[in-house]
This record gives sequence, structure tokens and C-alpha cells, in this order.
Amino acid sequence: MAEMSDRERLEKLASGKEQARQESRAWEQQKQAEEASRREEGIKLDKSKTEEVMGYCKQTFQGFRLVPTRHEINVDTVGCSIIHGIEADNVEYVCLNITHWGKETDNFQGMIPLLVTRYRNGEYHIAGIGGARFRMKEFEDLKQRLIQLISDTGEDSLRVLFGIVRNLLANR
Repeated sequence: MAEMSDRERLEKLASGKEQARQESRAWEQQKQAEEASRREEGIKLDKSKTEEVMGYCKQTFQGFRLVPTRHEINVDTVGCSIIHGIEADNVEYVCLNITHWGKETDNFQGMIPLLVTRYRNGEYHIAGIGGARFRMKEFEDLKQRLIQLISDTGEDSLRVLFGIVRNLLANR
């Protein structure tokens, strides 16, 4: 058998390295596709469980009037909440809002979010008045915390919330 020339060895080595690069790229692309698929499945689960939270909130809190202020709760969805320091991502929040028009909010007209909640990455999340944050694993725990937070919402907590609204309007 004849010995390989330097040119033949160079071609064989270069071809082998190119094949290794292509295999590495294919492996990396497959890994990225699997990760994207996992993220997509996770987002589907998060949205599904958040829809369950929405159904519960609509049934339990829609139309409820806070004691003693008599503000009526409206339930909706939001992608973000400046008041709660939440930026948008792929899963919306269920938002429990009230409306208030008066000097306490510098005559702001519109929905004011009391709290936002959702399911994300294996946990239920709540963001409440004044930066309060809660996370829990179980839906029952979420329901109990929501009931507690809404029943605790009174004149003092609304004063804090209205102050946040005023500050946001002043900094526009």
C-alpha cells in the first residue's frame, strides 16, 4: 500500500474536521429545537393553568364590592402592570381591578389593578399592592391567598395604591 501524500492527508484531515463541524452544528440545532419545544409546551401549560385561575377569579371576585369602600372588582387579563413592576412575557396575568375617580388618584380615570396573578414555571404567582409578592405550588393555596388579600383590602391599602397611581401620573 502506498503512503499518503501530504496533500491527501490534508484533504482527509480537512474533510474529517468539516464533517465533525457539521455534526456538531446538527447536534446543536437539534438541542435548540428540543429546548424550544420544551419552552412551548411549558407556555401552553402555564396558559392553561392561568385560564383556570381566570375562571376561579371571575366566579369568585367579579362584581364583589370591597368592604368598607364599596369599590367593585372587575376581573380581566393584562400582559404587564406598571403598578406592580411586571413586564410582559408570553403568559398574561389575571388582573383584579377597581375603578376610582377622585382627587386621591389625581382624577385618573380607568381601571386600577389591585393585584395580578397567574401560573408560571410550576408556580402560582401573585403581585399585590405595595410590591407584595407571593408564590405557591398548589391551586388551593392560591385561592386562599387571593381571598385573604381581597378581604384585607381596605381604606389604608387603597390609600397606598392611589399614592402609587398619583406618583406614576406625576412622573409621566
